[in-house]
Amino acid sequence: MTYYCIDFARTGLPPAAVVSGTNGPDAFAVLGGDAITWSSPAPKTGQTSPVPSNLTVADMTKIYTCQANGTTYNWDQFGGKNAPIVPVLPQNGSGTRATFLAALGHGPNNPLNPGPCVVNGVTSGGLPIEENTGVSSSTYGNTTQFDPGGTPAVADIFPYSIGDYIAQGSGEGTYSGRTIGGHTTPDFGHGVMVLRDSNSTVPTAKDNTAPYVNATVISPSFTSALRRILYNVVRNGGTATAPKFPTSPAYEATALPKIFGPTGWECTATAAKEDIVSYGFLLEGRNCGALSAGSPCWPFDPVCGRSRRPGTSGAAALNVAWRKCSTLTCACASPGQREYQAAVEPDSPHRRQDRQRAPRTGRQLEEAEREQLGDVHNITMDRRDRSPAGCAPGQRAYSAPPGGQSALSC
Repeated sequence: MTYYCIDFARTGLPPAAVVSGTNGPDAFAVLGGDAITWSSPAPKTGQTSPVPSNLTVADMTKIYTCQANGTTYNWDQFGGKNAPIVPVLPQNGSGTRATFLAALGHGPNNPLNPGPCVVNGVTSGGLPIEENTGVSSSTYGNTTQFDPGGTPAVADIFPYSIGDYIAQGSGEGTYSGRTIGGHTTPDFGHGVMVLRDSNSTVPTAKDNTAPYVNATVISPSFTSALRRILYNVVRNGGTATAPKFPTSPAYEATALPKIFGPTGWECTATAAKEDIVSYGFLLEGRNCGALSAGSPCWPFDPVCGRSRRPGTSGAAALNVAWRKCSTLTCACASPGQREYQAAVEPDSPHRRQDRQRAPRTGRQLEEAEREQLGDVHNITMDRRDRSPAGCAPGQRAYSAPPGGQSALSC
């Protein structure tokens, strides 16, 4: 019998121009959905937590740049109590760190640069701070940082994967009879950390829609600004604008689509879906296995300024047309705006349900952010149908007001 090794990796980072392979950027196959929120230690007896229940992305941007009249920010400036804020980041190389800083900055190619007040991935004792955990053995310094000597450092703030937090829980319900959560280790667990609200949206919710039973899931209403896609990464057998699974060696050409493709094991097998949900992540339906490659256009154009991330946890258009610069053109419109060209792609069933519940006109940016909208014509910031000259068949055009929000056109 002959055994073969296949080359692949997993990441929570978006495809970006800096990721390169033999035929251009590597190919990214959609695996599942996740989101990131901020967390802080829960107080113990005799302690009072100074943190508010909610922060906006703008608040977090201020906190992690450390500039408040020349001094470190205080929690009482954000609706909390008097205590200097201690912003903490996981170690370099963390996908959660990179995604969080990209959301606070100008995208994966121009993320936020942490200020000098940030505990920047390493404790004062020199131990690395692992992502998405509040505990540690001798390897990491999370317990030292967040629960030193059994007294939580209640002024700390730390980005946390909501999916991982669910995976570390217990009593989180079931999916198809499979238990959700319970995946803790000495280096992987909540510890004293508690998830907090972002952009006035809660991080988790309960789902009793079959086959979910009393299941803790990433909240459907959670802000799109901090959502992300999880990917399987393989060598690109196509091009930067038309990614494909590898065509050689032969065993990879055969095996990889059967494992990671839209009709592959991870996207269709009940056991694979149970694994994804058990570890706290979202199923991506028909978008699972969709391939994309790096593009400097997604989801921010640093030349044009900041753009809001599309309101979705994953969609074919987001993962295909949105990142293909052959079908997606980025160009500055007026200050604070940018224009994109993208073909409309079908959305998944649960995205269609969201769209059907939404008004057809007059959708404002914050409303759109709170919906899990899927296809390109549903990432509108201000939903106004128009069909200007020059739009190709199957394309639509939308616009948004200026002021740091994106403008979409065919």
